[in-house]
Amino acid sequence: MNIESLDAKKIDGIGLVMLRVNHCDRALSLLRNACWNAITEDALRVRVQGDPGAIINLAKRFWDVKLNVKSMRIVLHHGDWDTIGVNAELLK
Repeated sequence: MNIESLDAKKIDGIGLVMLRVNHCDRALSLLRNACWNAITEDALRVRVQGDPGAIINLAKRFWDVKLNVKSMRIVLHHGDWDTIGVNAELLK
């Protein structure tokens, strides 16, 4: 199993670790067996030109089609292109 990215934050006194791995089910099982409160989150990967405002322009396009963006982050820069990870859900 490969850990592709790892982010750690402290929110309201609670530690939060976010992992991106190549074998999600295996990672989830290992973390839960080690008594971590592990959850999963599905995300889209979107490739856009790496221009200033690319994330906000993408967020507006999702909003226009009634998707609530929960999180967005640039996960890869490659030349003139960026890959953005997006977690979104339909607006109710």
